[in-house]
Amino acid sequence: MPIYKIIFEKEAQKFLDKQDKNKRLRLYRAIYKLPEGMDINAT
Repeated sequence: MPIYKIIFEKEAQKFLDKQDKNKRLRLYRAIYKLPEGMDINAT
């Protein structure tokens, strides 16, 4: 399993930082699954 480093643009990081903790964690998990080619269901 290759290791990926995801770099967020300033606006994207600002958006993520404004979210409440639970929503932010769901978003991060979904984003970090993207390189694995998995379908993402953020609900």
